[in-house]
Amino acid sequence: MKLIAPLAALLTLAAPSFADTLFVDAVTGDDQQGLGSPTAPFATVTKAVAALGAQPGPHTIRVAPGVYNVALGESFPIQLPKDTELQGAGHSLCTISGEGDGTLLRMDRGVLITDFTVQRGDVGILSAVPGFTIMGPERHVRRCVVRQCTVGIRMTDALHTDYGLVVTNSVITGNIVGLEAEVTGNDFQSCSLLVYGCTITDNLQGLNASKPGFGAELYLTLSTSILRGNGDDSIAGWAGAPTVQGCVLEDSSSFVGQDGNQAFDPQLPGGFDDDAHLKVTSPAVDMGGPAVAWPPSVQWVGTSGWAWEPAFAATLDIDLGPRVSELDIDPGADERRPPTLYLLGKGKVGGSIQTRMQADAFDPAAIYLGLDVLPAPLGGLVWLAPPQFAMGSVVLDAGGLGGLTLPIPNDPVLIGLDVWFQGFRIGATGLGGTTPKKLRILP
Repeated sequence: MKLIAPLAALLTLAAPSFADTLFVDAVTGDDQQGLGSPTAPFATVTKAVAALGAQPGPHTIRVAPGVYNVALGESFPIQLPKDTELQGAGHSLCTISGEGDGTLLRMDRGVLITDFTVQRGDVGILSAVPGFTIMGPERHVRRCVVRQCTVGIRMTDALHTDYGLVVTNSVITGNIVGLEAEVTGNDFQSCSLLVYGCTITDNLQGLNASKPGFGAELYLTLSTSILRGNGDDSIAGWAGAPTVQGCVLEDSSSFVGQDGNQAFDPQLPGGFDDDAHLKVTSPAVDMGGPAVAWPPSVQWVGTSGWAWEPAFAATLDIDLGPRVSELDIDPGADERRPPTLYLLGKGKVGGSIQTRMQADAFDPAAIYLGLDVLPAPLGGLVWLAPPQFAMGSVVLDAGGLGGLTLPIPNDPVLIGLDVWFQGFRIGATGLGGTTPKKLRILP
């Protein structure tokens, strides 16, 4: 097994500093008495969104493991306000579940939805805009599983609109329609659906370009993804020529044989579950393909810039999974799933920072903190020159979660420097590092 991750895979941007950070916990939270704080969280996402009110963003809502549904007190659709990050504890732990009808999550501009399972809605996630709106692709669904909906993810336009939606690292399965772009009246403007590193399978229809209106420019980018095993795997109906590269497609697709696209059984576990891992024998392992430009040019998320996806800066394997050879990045969502590292609180000299890591149940894990501005990769870690580093180990619990509190030395020379964190799990599915996180030390 190859242990040294490519330097490109370690590039990351600093996490944005949110004006408001609210906490939600289905188990310990209370919508009546809660404050939305780590020690007194709300019980529902609905309450957290209401608490944000009309305050300008950016905001973040951190959601603890649990099932968030009507029985808990959720009121659908949940309208996520402008410049808000809705951050779950991981798709295997954090579920937003409807009752089979209605829209579950509705996105405004600058919204990022990450690390959830979204299920049992008429529409799981809806991105819609009012008329006369020009903003570019600024909405982002990342590391989610969307399943058991009439339409998993839908983007719609209105008269004179120009915008787009980006879906990355996600699994869309078991829906009637997986991803739908419904464009009826954009009138010589353009709308874009950009899909990177996703697995779209076991839907009645994988992609649907719905009703392009007169003068509509409806674009699709599909990169390093798996679109196969649906009742309808076609890529048709787009007003512009789709960009399809490095994907696993149906046998009859006209895109096979060009731009790194191939047709074969990717050997997914199958069924209406969210397991998108490739079997060791899958021909998709180390398939490679054309380099993918990331982040997309002149496109952004909210006021904080793109939520960086280091997977798309890498040309080599990043998941360090149980492979015989570790050469090229694999298509689909396999490479971009947990482990994931979260930071709670601010880093101050002489203080400490709380970390939480998500991976597989009972995995032994290590979390590293490096106090320097020039990280260098070693064995897949962001490893920094001694003596300024801290580290600790933890065994993740039955839910795949574990946390550590790492001390920050009481040294004024550190003020203004960046702290780099990375988690590293050593489990049954192999060795794997989280995306590095960066935080600036405060006085």
